[in-house]
Amino acid sequence: MLTAEQNDRLSLVGARTPCGELMRRYWHPLAASSQLPRAGTRAVRLLGEDLVLYRDRQGQVGLVEPHCAHRRAGLVFGIPDERGLRCTYHGWLYDRTGQCLDQPYEAFVDPNNTFKDRIRIKAYPAEELGGLIFAYLGPEPRPLLPRWEAFVRDDLVREIGIAIMPCNWLQAVENVGDATHVVYTHGHFSRYALDQLERPDLRRLGGTTTFRPVEDAEVSTFGWGNVVFPYNDVQHDSYQIRVPVDDTHTMHFYYSWYTADDGQLSAIDVAPQSDATSIPFFLVPVPGLTNQGEPTWECGTARGLWLIGARNTWARATATYFACVSCSTNRSASSRPEGIRSTRSGIRKPIGAWYRTGDSSGPTGRQMAGWIARQPRESIRLFCRLQRLRSSERQLSWGPCTRNGMEVWIRPYRHGG
Repeated sequence: MLTAEQNDRLSLVGARTPCGELMRRYWHPLAASSQLPRAGTRAVRLLGEDLVLYRDRQGQVGLVEPHCAHRRAGLVFGIPDERGLRCTYHGWLYDRTGQCLDQPYEAFVDPNNTFKDRIRIKAYPAEELGGLIFAYLGPEPRPLLPRWEAFVRDDLVREIGIAIMPCNWLQAVENVGDATHVVYTHGHFSRYALDQLERPDLRRLGGTTTFRPVEDAEVSTFGWGNVVFPYNDVQHDSYQIRVPVDDTHTMHFYYSWYTADDGQLSAIDVAPQSDATSIPFFLVPVPGLTNQGEPTWECGTARGLWLIGARNTWARATATYFACVSCSTNRSASSRPEGIRSTRSGIRKPIGAWYRTGDSSGPTGRQMAGWIARQPRESIRLFCRLQRLRSSERQLSWGPCTRNGMEVWIRPYRHGG
């Protein structure tokens, strides 16, 4: 049983909160590149902060606070420039670091005016990888952006589903450790939802409606249902990434990939993905209630319905939504699986390590929170390998991320094998 104070320590993500400070030591995806395919802006929210994401006219992404330093005009209406983002009120120009580069009227009055050099707004580093835009909200030196295998392989076709769930990030992550939900949420509920949609001819792939013992489950290259700290659920064909928007909302990314053989088997024509902005995204329908208080089953009739048969994405989203929103305060685990208690323990320890050392990548934090890469970008790319812990492999591993039945390890992966 968690007290309210214990729950807040694990789930609140604002600045100067224990978990919020730990989260700010990691990169977080906050949009798909295809959501900002050309020069433009988007209002975003991450770790309780309202920000403006933009792409400038050179194709670079930036992330700044939402208001101009001059008269507090909204920068979400800003004009992308070759060098950054220009406020539409008086034309002040800010670069990706938040530094003011130009003040048109002040420069007209006095060409030698250096006032702009003393103006800077809050800005955070933003980078693109694998069709996602990532942001880092913590102190320097920042870690390298983790180059997970599915983000960097050149033989994969990808798609990105996005849903905003009304629950805290921890409740979403604990869904991974709650293995017993699969039978009723993914099995029985999926069948019931399809019946309500009047599509009994469809059934969710891989759905089970019975409990059965598993003595020695087969482990693929990526494994199944394992959390790479802090919230990446690595599966054999997808990453499920649960990003804290604020204390009560989570952005759930369904990052799926296919090979050429997968496309032939499913008979789906996929457009070439020449760059990050060509990787398609879709908004995953989130189930809700009608004005009469009835479930909105029809949310799956558009894109989601074919995904139930082809990729299960809508069914996963629906299941995750109901599993999470049913108990957003997340204060009791007395009747829940060991995986949930293990997940909570794996989060408490790096929070404590950060408070003791001031750095989650320090000797204590590294052991529990995973290795934060700070090596030269060109030296390695990282991939996730899930394996049962054997003493002979200890020296090959760079540190466990989260215990959940198996160990999740970060190991170097060089080009060519």
